Amino acid sequence: MRVFLWSLSHESIMTENQREKRRMTNSNTCKRCHTVSETPLHALRDCPFVVNYWKTVVNPSLWNKFFNMGTKDWIQFNLSVVRNHAANWESKFATSCWLIWKQRNESVFNNKRLHSMDLMPIIEAQTREMLTAMCLEQRDDQCLTHTNSNRWEAPDDGWINFNTDGSHKIDTNQIACGGVARNQSGKWIVGFNKRIGKGNALSAEIWGIWFALQIAWEHKFPKN
Repeated sequence: MRVFLWSLSHESIMTENQREKRRMTNSNTCKRCHTVSETPLHALRDCPFVVNYWKTVVNPSLWNKFFNMGTKDWIQFNLSVVRNHAANWESKFATSCWLIWKQRNESVFNNKRLHSMDLMPIIEAQTREMLTAMCLEQRDDQCLTHTNSNRWEAPDDGWINFNTDGSHKIDTNQIACGGVARNQSGKWIVGFNKRIGKGNALSAEIWGIWFALQIAWEHKFPKN
């Protein structure tokens, strides 16, 4: 899911629009609704096969903002702790995007006529399982849990390796994240650490990815 969210933020998931750019298809039209170009936002948010799901789970007071944002702002908005969002929304949002994308691929490549509303019980179940697993893991530690332990590996020449990590304090639900970018020689280029506020371990990890993306965009890394 981390790799998928990273690719989504770069608008590089393999939609019909992306496939046309790579000369893998002659048309960028969405193969589900057959009306407009299939961009990442169309595939995951705006397609008629998807939009009703979001209208069911998103507070109506947020619809205008939710459905009119660009990709970067949309991701950041939904990974933020917004008062009118449901509890654990960051986890549910990430799970929803991933499963909607998988369902889209089933429809496009295996000709299965599926609707996003069919995913609702699956998304709810997977989100609960993920949160339960994180809670069980956290009980093994007395104070602070880390979402992952990253070991640095040298990237290929010309590439930048950005490692991120998140932390969650059990007694207060305070979360933080950090990251460091290095080149193929291991030379430190830039790093960050952020206190986010309240959330869960998964949201801490996702925020780490988001801040890394922002820094990569600001520094115009050629590859990351």
